[in-house]
Amino acid sequence: MGEKIREIARGVNLQEISFADAKPANDSQKNPAYARNAGLNHIRQLARFNPKYRTDGVLLLDSDTALLPGSIRDLEDTYRRHENVVAVTTVNIPVPTLDGNTYAAYLRDTNAKGEERLLPKLYASGRVNIEGIVGFGSDIAIKTCGVFIDIQTVNRLDQPFIHMPHDSAEDMLLSAALSSIGNIYHNPNAKLLDQARENPFQTSVQRRNWGSDHAVLYGDLVEMDMVPSGLRIIEPKDDRWIEWTVPNSERITGLIINPNQLKGISSRTTSAVGREGAEIFGYGVTKEQIENGIKILNKITHHIDSVRDRVSPITRADLPKPAELDSSQVRYSPEALTGLFVGNILGMHEIQKIEPGVIPQTIFFGVRQAGTWK
Repeated sequence: MGEKIREIARGVNLQEISFADAKPANDSQKNPAYARNAGLNHIRQLARFNPKYRTDGVLLLDSDTALLPGSIRDLEDTYRRHENVVAVTTVNIPVPTLDGNTYAAYLRDTNAKGEERLLPKLYASGRVNIEGIVGFGSDIAIKTCGVFIDIQTVNRLDQPFIHMPHDSAEDMLLSAALSSIGNIYHNPNAKLLDQARENPFQTSVQRRNWGSDHAVLYGDLVEMDMVPSGLRIIEPKDDRWIEWTVPNSERITGLIINPNQLKGISSRTTSAVGREGAEIFGYGVTKEQIENGIKILNKITHHIDSVRDRVSPITRADLPKPAELDSSQVRYSPEALTGLFVGNILGMHEIQKIEPGVIPQTIFFGVRQAGTWK
């Protein structure tokens, strides 16, 4: 993805980007981003030549997702009630299997009601809120599936879905692009069942892919000057997230979310690599890369601890309040968090040459957080 993004976006306002379709090298294997762009183009052609196919918006689903009854009505109602709205998103409920029994079980919960919420702006003043997108996921950003998008907005973005290196998280820049055009709302009454991976290994590989794409996207945004310079830290304090910049880090552009949590994940990853080798994380990452990334993180977190008391942080009120990780949830299991961490390391290696023991110019450790709105 990297060179393609840089080619079309260097020096261009994100709102004005026509997201060009990035086909894989082998055209016989179409990636998800390609398929979604092709579907949107087909809808545009139908509406152009046949009035009965005209529509106000589009909503995408994968084969392993399903909307609960009434969700489309709730999404559309939110869209109608608010000004400057370009998209409305659902609650994503991870389920182990997507079958009739699972669907019937969740039908009993459809009477639970919640309040609509305006999601934070993910793009403003030439900057992308990348820490919000990758750190807090569907709590403040849209997911590809289950989001109702205004068709006029879709047409302004031309081909919104971009192929990521590992075919995952292609909705990240879509969230930022949509928020640059208008408001994104969240309707907790609209629910989407999303099938989770079947075992810890599959979960680890999926999160590895996400973590790598997060780091690669961050590297692209660094090159396009769409994130602040310096080594920024996001961490919890007094039931809120705070942000501060490490002193004298002007030559680095980096983001670390919750360094204290990362220490534990780093230690667990070290043990896993020593016990079973790098192959437990799937193809594409070596034991040497993982060990080098862990050494870099440990060096950085040690320095963070030594300067934390000398900085003046700001409160990030736009982010959900910190919540304890629930290891019983597959997305917050030890395997999932380790996979994300390893993916971050792999992604940083993909965007730059990292020398052993040398702090790289672009740093990203952003393991997905548990959060809650209060």
